[in-house]
Amino acid sequence: MRRGFHTQRIELSSGYENISFAARADTQILDIFGTPIGSLRQDLPSPDSLHQGTATAALVYDTSIFAGVSPVAGQRYRLQGGLQGGSLDFSTALADYRRYFHLARPVSIAGRILHFGRYGGDAENERLQPLYIGYPEFIRGYNVNSISPAECGPTLDQTGRCPVLDELVGSRIAVANAEVRLELLGPLGAIPRTTGVPPVEIGPFYDAGVAWGKLENPSFAGGDRKTVSSLGGFLRFNILGFAVGQISYARPHNRPLRDHVWEFTLLPGW
Repeated sequence: MRRGFHTQRIELSSGYENISFAARADTQILDIFGTPIGSLRQDLPSPDSLHQGTATAALVYDTSIFAGVSPVAGQRYRLQGGLQGGSLDFSTALADYRRYFHLARPVSIAGRILHFGRYGGDAENERLQPLYIGYPEFIRGYNVNSISPAECGPTLDQTGRCPVLDELVGSRIAVANAEVRLELLGPLGAIPRTTGVPPVEIGPFYDAGVAWGKLENPSFAGGDRKTVSSLGGFLRFNILGFAVGQISYARPHNRPLRDHVWEFTLLPGW
């Protein structure tokens, strides 16, 4: 406890999930000049629905101080375990630790280490969406929409697989992030007389992470799954008090055909 309010708590939850699947094929028929002359819609076979009972328990600690677009001081962590049973049986584990060092009024350093994984017999069932570390909240510069077929190489035509994407998915992930955060505008801003202005934050970042499955190990554990990383800069800004926008310029180190990627997301700083 800290001066009358709790910084640590235990969270328990349980519930029921139903996930259904549907698939269809839309075919458009063109003439030799490229003009549409007809279309066909056909329902395709899809997997059976999932009926899952869920239960989780978590130990949560939080002394972080939020500055409008991201935390700038304190620390927080979440240690969580979960069980899912029913159509599929597996367990989940989450360890998320974040630390913030406020160096001076406009400058702070932030770091995060995160692991999330599915474990058990059905952890990699084809009806579960694989975990992906290329989302902007994990590793910037690897957004799936920025990866073109050319980056997949000849294996895309030969086997239908894309090595660049395959390195980013799995049933278990580990991520590490570091940022230097400079509050440009706002109550803690480096520019004076901007107390009433929505907060704006800029700074450099470094992201790294690895995804793997139960039949393979990450490189730091002697396996073949390589760590991917990126380096760049970000701009975060408060949008009228209801959202945080982030513009990132990332230089991914594991994409030989892309030397930089621009990304925009509605995402507060972790």
